[in-house]
Amino acid sequence: INAEYMGGFSVKMTDQPKKCLSVCLFGVGRAGRIHIDGLQRTLKLRLAYIVDTNFALAEEIAQRYHGVTPLRAGDADVAFNGLNVDVCLIASPTETHHDYVCRAIRAGKHVFCEKPLAPTLEETRLCYEEAERRGVRLFCAFNRRYDPSFARVVQGVRNGTVGKVHTARTISRDSLPLPVEYLRTSGGFFHDCIIHDLDLLCWMIGENPTRVFAMTSNFSNELREMGDPDTAMVTLRFPSGALAHVECSRLCPFGYDQRLEVFGENGSLMAENRLPTSYVQHTGLAPHANVHIRDGIYPNFATRYEQAYLLEMDHFANICNDRSLRCDVSKADVLRAIYLAHACVESFQSGRPIDLSCPEF
Repeated sequence: INAEYMGGFSVKMTDQPKKCLSVCLFGVGRAGRIHIDGLQRTLKLRLAYIVDTNFALAEEIAQRYHGVTPLRAGDADVAFNGLNVDVCLIASPTETHHDYVCRAIRAGKHVFCEKPLAPTLEETRLCYEEAERRGVRLFCAFNRRYDPSFARVVQGVRNGTVGKVHTARTISRDSLPLPVEYLRTSGGFFHDCIIHDLDLLCWMIGENPTRVFAMTSNFSNELREMGDPDTAMVTLRFPSGALAHVECSRLCPFGYDQRLEVFGENGSLMAENRLPTSYVQHTGLAPHANVHIRDGIYPNFATRYEQAYLLEMDHFANICNDRSLRCDVSKADVLRAIYLAHACVESFQSGRPIDLSCPEF
């Protein structure tokens, strides 16, 4: 089914790798543990080292897997300098990304990194330029591109199913309030959350927007005190006349709500929430008479995007093994997303729309 949904993309799963690449994982928090699961389910990548500031945790997790060596953060050079490490997979706290990315590239390692790669647009650009000079892959993880349902909608737009696009929208709501410690260092709502929606919409429409306007609210006292919104609506205008809308919240009580819709001259395409089961209940008995009941949506990003994480990692392994393959998330894609997130912050802070002139990234 993935092959059908992902038709036309380079992310098809294959069984026989050219080479099994050895991986050092930086960080065993939420994202790191998701990637450990993915590494155990592929023949193309093998976990060799785990680096974390919490060495006891790294040691505990390493003991669950054969041949994995835990390292203290101060001993990371063992991995950077090791000839038996091909890939650095960076899922550590946001503020550590840039240092690890630069050290890995200088050491000649391929890099898979959760966003952001670096604190600024210019530093991100320099990371890509250095990776190009060193001949290594630098991959920024925009995992939603690899969700089979979203990818099928995008393919429908590319195939002309809806004709000229008039409007598009995303709904992205986090299921549970995140720890305050994480939120303080996350980079803010627009760079942490909404940047995914900005990337998805631009990728689908195939254009750079010319105007953005962001409106926000706060329903969380803790986030209000940090000066960061928890609820936002963002509108985008594109050169073709298409309008796009992002609705995003950190506070969803019923699960991890993720939807995509595009409307055009010939019709519409939608990707609804995925459900853990196909269970449906109809009954004529009180108190649920004439009520249609389904199971709830997935509770968090790890379960909702399980397929996407696996397909994303498979694509990364493929492009590391074969330099002729195109990376699905390009330098220009990443720089554009950062540029647009910055513009959203400017709009949010100024209370006015921002006219854009997206540079040639």
